[in-house]
Amino acid sequence: MPRKKKAILSQEWQQWIAENKIKGVSDEILIGTLVNEGFELELVETEVTKASSHPYIAAAYRIAEKQRKHEALMDLQNNLGLLSRSYGRIFVEENLSREEFLELYYSKNIPVVINGLMKNWPALNLWTLDYLKSKFGDEIVEIQMGRNRDPIYEENSDYLKQKISFGKYIDMILQGGETNDYYMTANNHVIENAKMKALLDDIEIFPEFLRPDHKASELFFWLGPAGTITPLHHDRQNIFMAQVMGRKLIKLVAPEQTHLVYNHRTVFSQVDCENPNFERFPLFQKATVITGILNPGQVLFLPNGWWHYVRALDISTTVTFTNFVYPNPIFEW
Repeated sequence: MPRKKKAILSQEWQQWIAENKIKGVSDEILIGTLVNEGFELELVETEVTKASSHPYIAAAYRIAEKQRKHEALMDLQNNLGLLSRSYGRIFVEENLSREEFLELYYSKNIPVVINGLMKNWPALNLWTLDYLKSKFGDEIVEIQMGRNRDPIYEENSDYLKQKISFGKYIDMILQGGETNDYYMTANNHVIENAKMKALLDDIEIFPEFLRPDHKASELFFWLGPAGTITPLHHDRQNIFMAQVMGRKLIKLVAPEQTHLVYNHRTVFSQVDCENPNFERFPLFQKATVITGILNPGQVLFLPNGWWHYVRALDISTTVTFTNFVYPNPIFEW
Protein backbone atom coordinates (compact mmCIF):
# COMPACT_ATOMS: atom_id res chain seq x y z
CA MET A 1 0.00 0.00 0.00
CA PRO A 2 1.54 3.35 -1.01
CA ARG A 3 2.50 5.71 1.80
CA LYS A 4 0.13 8.66 2.26
CA LYS A 5 1.68 11.98 1.28
CA LYS A 6 2.21 14.58 3.99
CA ALA A 7 -0.01 17.64 3.50
CA ILE A 8 1.46 19.97 6.13
CA LEU A 9 5.00 21.30 6.52
CA SER A 10 6.11 21.66 10.13
CA GLN A 11 7.86 24.82 11.35
CA GLU A 12 11.13 22.86 11.46
CA TRP A 13 10.83 21.99 7.74
CA GLN A 14 9.91 25.58 6.89
CA GLN A 15 13.07 26.72 8.68
CA TRP A 16 15.01 24.07 6.78
CA ILE A 17 13.76 25.52 3.49
CA ALA A 18 14.72 29.03 4.59
CA GLU A 19 18.21 28.03 5.76
CA ASN A 20 18.97 26.19 2.54
CA LYS A 21 17.63 28.99 0.39
CA ILE A 22 19.97 31.37 2.20
CA LYS A 23 22.84 28.94 1.61
CA GLY A 24 22.10 29.02 -2.12
CA VAL A 25 20.73 25.49 -2.53
CA SER A 26 18.69 25.24 -5.75
CA ASP A 27 14.89 24.97 -5.73
CA GLU A 28 15.17 21.70 -7.66
CA ILE A 29 17.20 20.06 -4.90
CA LEU A 30 14.93 21.44 -2.18
CA ILE A 31 11.79 20.18 -3.89
CA GLY A 32 13.31 16.77 -4.62
CA THR A 33 14.46 16.33 -1.02
CA LEU A 34 11.06 17.24 0.42
CA VAL A 35 9.20 14.97 -2.01
CA ASN A 36 11.51 12.12 -1.00
CA GLU A 37 10.59 12.89 2.61
CA GLY A 38 6.95 12.18 1.74
CA PHE A 39 5.48 15.66 1.21
CA GLU A 40 2.98 16.40 -1.55
CA LEU A 41 4.61 17.89 -4.64
CA GLU A 42 2.09 20.75 -4.92
CA LEU A 43 2.62 21.70 -1.27
CA VAL A 44 6.39 21.63 -1.65
CA GLU A 45 6.43 23.73 -4.82
CA THR A 46 4.14 26.30 -3.19
CA GLU A 47 6.31 26.56 -0.05
CA VAL A 48 9.61 26.79 -1.93
CA THR A 49 8.20 29.44 -4.28
CA LYS A 50 6.82 31.38 -1.33
CA ALA A 51 10.22 31.24 0.42
CA SER A 52 11.96 32.43 -2.75
CA SER A 53 9.90 35.62 -2.86
CA HIS A 54 9.56 36.28 0.86
CA PRO A 55 11.12 39.62 1.89
CA TYR A 56 12.54 38.10 5.10
CA ILE A 57 14.47 35.53 3.07
CA ALA A 58 15.67 38.21 0.66
CA ALA A 59 17.03 40.27 3.56
CA ALA A 60 18.68 37.22 5.14
CA TYR A 61 20.21 36.30 1.78
CA ARG A 62 21.89 39.72 1.53
CA ILE A 63 23.39 39.23 4.99
CA ALA A 64 24.54 35.74 4.01
CA GLU A 65 26.24 37.17 0.93
CA LYS A 66 28.22 39.53 3.16
CA GLN A 67 29.12 36.59 5.39
CA ARG A 68 30.36 34.58 2.42
CA LYS A 69 32.48 37.53 1.33
CA HIS A 70 33.94 37.78 4.81
CA GLU A 71 34.77 34.05 4.76
CA ALA A 72 36.39 34.39 1.34
CA LEU A 73 38.59 37.19 2.71
CA MET A 74 39.56 34.99 5.66
CA ASP A 75 40.42 32.17 3.26
CA LEU A 76 42.57 34.58 1.27
CA GLN A 77 44.40 35.74 4.40
CA ASN A 78 44.86 32.15 5.56
CA ASN A 79 46.18 30.98 2.17
CA LEU A 80 48.70 33.82 2.12
CA GLY A 81 49.80 32.84 5.62
CA LEU A 82 50.43 29.28 4.44
CA LEU A 83 53.22 30.61 2.20
CA SER A 84 55.32 31.51 5.24
CA ARG A 85 57.85 28.97 6.51
CA SER A 86 56.88 29.90 10.08
CA TYR A 87 53.17 29.22 9.58
CA GLY A 88 51.78 26.61 11.93
CA ARG A 89 54.35 26.94 14.70
CA ILE A 90 54.43 28.87 17.93
CA PHE A 91 57.42 31.13 18.51
CA VAL A 92 59.40 30.67 21.73
CA GLU A 93 61.23 33.70 23.12
CA GLU A 94 63.37 34.70 26.09
CA ASN A 95 64.25 38.14 27.43
CA LEU A 96 61.63 39.94 25.36
CA SER A 97 61.45 43.66 26.04
CA ARG A 98 58.14 45.44 26.37
CA GLU A 99 58.67 47.09 22.98
CA GLU A 100 59.62 43.84 21.23
CA PHE A 101 56.58 42.08 22.68
CA LEU A 102 54.33 44.88 21.45
CA GLU A 103 55.80 45.10 17.96
CA LEU A 104 56.30 41.40 17.23
CA TYR A 105 53.33 39.76 18.95
CA TYR A 106 50.76 41.87 20.82
CA SER A 107 50.02 44.35 18.02
CA LYS A 108 50.08 41.59 15.38
CA ASN A 109 47.82 39.20 17.32
CA ILE A 110 50.42 36.40 17.18
CA PRO A 111 50.81 33.85 20.01
CA VAL A 112 54.18 33.29 21.64
CA VAL A 113 55.63 31.22 24.48
CA ILE A 114 57.97 33.21 26.72
CA ASN A 115 60.57 31.44 28.84
CA GLY A 116 62.17 32.92 31.91
CA LEU A 117 59.34 35.27 32.92
CA MET A 118 58.48 33.14 35.95
CA LYS A 119 62.05 32.76 37.25
CA ASN A 120 61.26 34.90 40.31
CA TRP A 121 58.08 33.01 41.20
CA PRO A 122 58.32 31.19 44.58
CA ALA A 123 55.18 29.35 43.42
CA LEU A 124 57.24 27.19 41.06
CA ASN A 125 58.77 25.47 44.09
CA LEU A 126 56.13 26.10 46.74
CA TRP A 127 52.90 25.14 45.02
CA THR A 128 52.47 21.48 45.73
CA LEU A 129 49.08 20.08 46.67
CA ASP A 130 50.34 19.54 50.24
CA TYR A 131 51.43 23.18 50.49
CA LEU A 132 48.15 24.52 49.11
CA LYS A 133 46.10 22.28 51.40
CA SER A 134 48.10 23.15 54.51
CA LYS A 135 47.80 26.88 53.85
CA PHE A 136 44.27 27.20 52.45
CA GLY A 137 42.58 23.85 53.12
CA ASP A 138 39.74 25.29 55.25
CA GLU A 139 38.75 27.94 52.71
CA ILE A 140 35.56 27.47 50.67
CA VAL A 141 36.14 27.51 46.91
CA GLU A 142 34.02 27.15 43.80
CA ILE A 143 34.57 24.33 41.31
CA GLN A 144 32.71 22.68 38.45
CA MET A 145 31.33 19.24 39.32
CA GLY A 146 29.62 16.60 37.15
CA ARG A 147 31.24 17.65 33.89
CA ASN A 148 31.25 14.05 32.61
CA ARG A 149 27.44 13.99 32.66
CA ASP A 150 27.09 17.05 30.42
CA PRO A 151 28.49 16.99 26.86
CA ILE A 152 28.51 20.81 26.77
CA TYR A 153 29.82 21.23 30.31
CA GLU A 154 31.74 24.40 29.61
CA GLU A 155 28.76 26.13 28.03
CA ASN A 156 26.67 25.04 31.02
CA SER A 157 29.35 25.85 33.57
CA ASP A 158 27.04 28.04 35.67
CA TYR A 159 24.80 25.04 36.34
CA LEU A 160 27.73 22.85 37.40
CA LYS A 161 29.20 25.19 40.02
CA GLN A 162 29.54 23.81 43.54
CA LYS A 163 31.16 25.14 46.68
CA ILE A 164 33.54 22.89 48.59
CA SER A 165 36.42 23.24 51.02
CA PHE A 166 39.74 23.63 49.23
CA GLY A 167 41.21 20.77 51.27
CA LYS A 168 38.42 18.39 50.26
CA TYR A 169 38.86 19.37 46.62
CA ILE A 170 42.61 18.66 46.82
CA ASP A 171 41.83 15.24 48.33
CA MET A 172 39.55 14.53 45.35
CA ILE A 173 42.40 15.38 42.98
CA LEU A 174 44.84 13.14 44.86
CA GLN A 175 42.47 10.19 45.07
CA GLY A 176 40.48 10.45 41.85
CA GLY A 177 43.17 9.95 39.22
CA GLU A 178 42.81 11.25 35.68
CA THR A 179 39.38 12.77 35.11
CA ASN A 180 37.50 15.67 33.57
CA ASP A 181 34.60 15.40 36.01
CA TYR A 182 35.71 18.24 38.30
CA TYR A 183 37.85 21.30 37.71
CA MET A 184 38.55 24.67 39.31
CA THR A 185 38.40 26.97 36.30
CA ALA A 186 38.48 30.73 35.74
CA ASN A 187 35.94 33.03 37.40
CA ASN A 188 36.06 31.01 40.63
CA HIS A 189 36.65 34.19 42.74
CA VAL A 190 39.62 32.62 44.56
CA ILE A 191 41.69 35.81 44.35
CA GLU A 192 38.78 37.74 45.87
CA ASN A 193 38.92 35.56 49.01
CA ALA A 194 40.72 37.61 51.66
CA LYS A 195 42.83 34.68 52.91
CA MET A 196 43.52 33.05 49.55
CA LYS A 197 44.71 36.37 48.19
CA ALA A 198 47.96 35.31 49.89
CA LEU A 199 48.53 33.22 46.73
CA LEU A 200 49.68 36.47 45.16
CA ASP A 201 52.65 36.54 47.57
CA ASP A 202 54.07 33.55 45.68
CA ILE A 203 53.95 35.08 42.21
CA GLU A 204 55.20 38.18 40.41
CA ILE A 205 53.03 40.38 38.23
CA PHE A 206 55.39 40.66 35.24
CA PRO A 207 56.22 44.39 35.36
CA GLU A 208 57.33 44.59 31.72
CA PHE A 209 53.96 43.47 30.42
CA LEU A 210 51.30 43.68 33.15
CA ARG A 211 49.86 46.54 35.18
CA PRO A 212 50.62 46.31 38.91
CA ASP A 213 47.30 48.01 39.77
CA HIS A 214 45.33 44.97 38.67
CA LYS A 215 41.83 44.02 39.77
CA ALA A 216 40.93 40.59 41.16
CA SER A 217 38.79 40.08 38.06
CA GLU A 218 41.91 40.28 35.87
CA LEU A 219 43.74 37.34 37.53
CA PHE A 220 42.53 33.76 37.45
CA PHE A 221 43.66 30.65 39.35
CA TRP A 222 43.13 27.19 37.79
CA LEU A 223 43.66 23.84 39.52
CA GLY A 224 42.64 20.36 38.43
CA PRO A 225 43.63 16.74 37.95
CA ALA A 226 45.23 15.26 34.87
CA GLY A 227 42.58 14.85 32.20
CA THR A 228 40.76 18.15 32.64
CA ILE A 229 39.72 19.65 29.32
CA THR A 230 38.80 23.11 28.16
CA PRO A 231 37.07 22.47 24.81
CA LEU A 232 37.76 24.42 21.65
CA HIS A 233 36.77 28.07 22.11
CA HIS A 234 38.16 31.57 21.91
CA ASP A 235 38.47 34.20 24.61
CA ARG A 236 37.31 37.79 24.31
CA GLN A 237 40.54 39.38 25.54
CA ASN A 238 44.28 38.86 25.24
CA ILE A 239 45.57 36.48 27.91
CA PHE A 240 48.84 35.47 29.54
CA MET A 241 48.72 31.81 30.60
CA ALA A 242 51.42 31.10 33.21
CA GLN A 243 51.94 27.39 33.89
CA VAL A 244 53.00 26.64 37.48
CA MET A 245 52.46 22.92 38.11
CA GLY A 246 52.11 20.12 35.55
CA ARG A 247 51.94 20.20 31.77
CA LYS A 248 49.12 21.18 29.45
CA LEU A 249 48.51 20.10 25.86
CA ILE A 250 47.48 23.14 23.81
CA LYS A 251 45.84 23.12 20.38
CA LEU A 252 45.44 26.44 18.56
CA VAL A 253 43.51 27.53 15.47
CA ALA A 254 43.98 31.02 14.03
CA PRO A 255 41.08 33.52 13.99
CA GLU A 256 41.03 33.63 10.19
CA GLN A 257 39.90 29.99 10.26
CA THR A 258 36.83 30.77 12.38
CA HIS A 259 34.46 29.66 9.60
CA LEU A 260 36.11 26.21 9.68
CA VAL A 261 35.57 25.45 13.39
CA TYR A 262 31.74 25.49 13.53
CA ASN A 263 31.27 28.28 16.03
CA HIS A 264 27.72 27.93 17.34
CA ARG A 265 27.10 29.52 20.75
CA THR A 266 29.02 32.64 21.73
CA VAL A 267 32.71 31.65 21.93
CA PHE A 268 32.40 27.87 21.57
CA SER A 269 33.09 25.43 18.73
CA GLN A 270 31.10 22.25 18.13
CA VAL A 271 34.25 20.31 17.19
CA ASP A 272 35.99 17.88 19.53
CA CYS A 273 39.49 19.06 18.71
CA GLU A 274 41.26 15.79 19.64
CA ASN A 275 38.68 13.49 18.01
CA PRO A 276 37.01 15.52 15.26
CA ASN A 277 34.01 14.04 13.45
CA PHE A 278 34.81 14.97 9.86
CA GLU A 279 31.53 13.56 8.54
CA ARG A 280 29.61 16.02 10.68
CA PHE A 281 32.19 18.82 10.49
CA PRO A 282 33.93 18.39 7.12
CA LEU A 283 35.29 21.96 6.93
CA PHE A 284 37.43 21.33 10.00
CA GLN A 285 39.68 19.15 7.82
CA LYS A 286 40.87 22.39 6.18
CA ALA A 287 41.85 23.97 9.50
CA THR A 288 45.51 24.16 10.52
CA VAL A 289 45.72 22.99 14.13
CA ILE A 290 48.90 24.02 15.94
CA THR A 291 49.79 21.65 18.79
CA GLY A 292 52.25 22.18 21.63
CA ILE A 293 52.87 21.45 25.31
CA LEU A 294 53.05 24.22 27.90
CA ASN A 295 55.53 23.25 30.62
CA PRO A 296 55.92 24.58 34.18
CA GLY A 297 57.71 27.94 34.11
CA GLN A 298 56.46 28.86 30.64
CA VAL A 299 54.04 31.66 29.78
CA LEU A 300 51.82 31.53 26.69
CA PHE A 301 50.56 34.76 25.18
CA LEU A 302 47.15 33.82 23.80
CA PRO A 303 45.83 36.62 21.56
CA ASN A 304 42.24 37.72 21.34
CA GLY A 305 40.14 35.56 19.00
CA TRP A 306 42.55 32.60 18.74
CA TRP A 307 40.69 29.30 19.10
CA HIS A 308 42.27 26.99 21.66
CA TYR A 309 41.75 23.59 23.24
CA VAL A 310 43.55 22.65 26.47
CA ARG A 311 44.00 19.26 28.18
CA ALA A 312 45.99 18.77 31.39
CA LEU A 313 48.57 15.99 31.07
CA ASP A 314 49.32 16.08 34.81
CA ILE A 315 47.82 17.54 37.96
CA SER A 316 47.98 21.14 36.92
CA THR A 317 47.96 24.68 38.27
CA THR A 318 47.79 27.71 36.00
CA VAL A 319 47.48 31.44 36.58
CA THR A 320 46.06 33.60 33.80
CA PHE A 321 46.16 37.38 33.41
CA THR A 322 44.38 40.01 31.34
CA ASN A 323 45.85 43.18 32.95
CA PHE A 324 48.27 44.11 30.16
CA VAL A 325 49.99 47.48 30.09
CA TYR A 326 48.56 47.89 26.58
CA PRO A 327 44.86 48.32 25.76
CA ASN A 328 43.04 45.01 26.01
CA PRO A 329 39.50 45.64 24.76
CA ILE A 330 36.82 42.98 25.01
CA PHE A 331 36.09 41.32 21.66
CA GLU A 332 32.47 42.16 20.80
CA TRP A 333 30.54 40.89 17.78
